[in-house]
Amino acid sequence: MFRRLSAAYRKPKAAFVFLTPASTLKYKVAVQVKSSVSGSGFADSVSLAAGGDSAPEHKADVLIQVTPILEGVHINTPVLIDGDGVEGVDADLQLDTDVTDENGQVKGHYTTSDVRRKVTIHIDTGLTYGIAEAVVDQRWNDVTNGDQWVFDKTLPVDKPIDVQVKPKFQDGDKMVPVTGHYLKFVVQSVTVKDLGNDGTSEPIVKTITADEDPNGFLGQLFAIAPSDVMDGSDGVYKGTVTINHRPQYAVINLSFEAEDQEVSEPLTE
Repeated sequence: MFRRLSAAYRKPKAAFVFLTPASTLKYKVAVQVKSSVSGSGFADSVSLAAGGDSAPEHKADVLIQVTPILEGVHINTPVLIDGDGVEGVDADLQLDTDVTDENGQVKGHYTTSDVRRKVTIHIDTGLTYGIAEAVVDQRWNDVTNGDQWVFDKTLPVDKPIDVQVKPKFQDGDKMVPVTGHYLKFVVQSVTVKDLGNDGTSEPIVKTITADEDPNGFLGQLFAIAPSDVMDGSDGVYKGTVTINHRPQYAVINLSFEAEDQEVSEPLTE
């Protein structure tokens, strides 16, 4: 008569370990971004200057992290949602490699497009963990109180008036200057005191805007130089405006506009 060995005495089976290639393991992918100038760490979103310029405020570092940490994992090419530009300058993301390193990471570099909008860096992991996303908020000027404009408010006649504009965008709690763009200064509107042809009439105060100026009055009253303004490395754009002497009119207020040649977002004073 044979008796079956109890489980406590059963001869253990040999243990075999099967190694699965990293590319077939389930893993989680996260993507984060960091401004090249703000000094903040990696996060799920970042604010940059729109325009696609080579200046660092238009760029971000990108970090793709695989957990658990695995080396040799292939990362699908990220898709930039709303990354298309208007004037041919698209958002761009360049990865150093498409395979994770010993830290389970892939690093890359992002450059903005010429559109003021939010762009989503989208990575489809192809696994049950879903997708990984980070957002780049492409901004231009966030200064709204007029402090970005500097010029002589006394508006002297027949002499160049120095005009400066300093656009900045907000990244967290910091205001970052926008450098490297070309701005075109234009007079958006003017308020004048019309003294009449003979100088004896009762003065009339009126405001003329560029949109309501079919006879080109503003162009006769002002001269702006240069036509395109390039900033220095400090983000200050400088030009001049000269108010031509017209006996009939006394200029009492000006409103400027700076048209960015790289971002279709006017900056007004």
